[in-house]
Amino acid sequence: MTLYVNKDDGAHEVRVLDYIAQKKNRAWVKQKEVKASFDGIIYKEADHECVKDIPEAMLEIRRLSCSKDDYPSAMISYTKLQNWQSLYPVIKIPIFFVVNWNDALGMANIEDIFMHGDMRVSKPSANRRNPIDDREIVFHYPVDQFRFIASEQDAKRLWNGEFVEQTTSGTETTESKKEQEVSG
Repeated sequence: MTLYVNKDDGAHEVRVLDYIAQKKNRAWVKQKEVKASFDGIIYKEADHECVKDIPEAMLEIRRLSCSKDDYPSAMISYTKLQNWQSLYPVIKIPIFFVVNWNDALGMANIEDIFMHGDMRVSKPSANRRNPIDDREIVFHYPVDQFRFIASEQDAKRLWNGEFVEQTTSGTETTESKKEQEVSG
């Protein structure tokens, strides 16, 4: 079996989820299982116990070992688009492809990637974790169409694991916040 995600990838996804949630003043949860095959959910915390937390977006997060200017497009597997196709009609919230290049952090709505329609067969590559001869259908999306959401400095810090600003987002922090409210 091929290892697609390791501990460093998981830690990177948590940093990016925390960064995005902090910018939107929202909470987040990291998908620990591959239930929906996306990395996390950004949601609005309920103001009252009887009101459930409201999901606002799902994220697929990727870290690339290159500059945003090295290639004209970023690619996403068709299986992620298939997941979007099956989920979106039911959940009706956007699903974003978030890419952390080593000098930028950008996001694109998977619906826009699908509508752009640049579908290809991936080339053999030793740069990916799967075997060199494992080729798949992928969608390419122009880098200049991504919405950039972080300064170059923040993107580099997220990419390198140096971004540790803690917010009241995330499963652990949200639980700690609730404990403080109960005891305070």
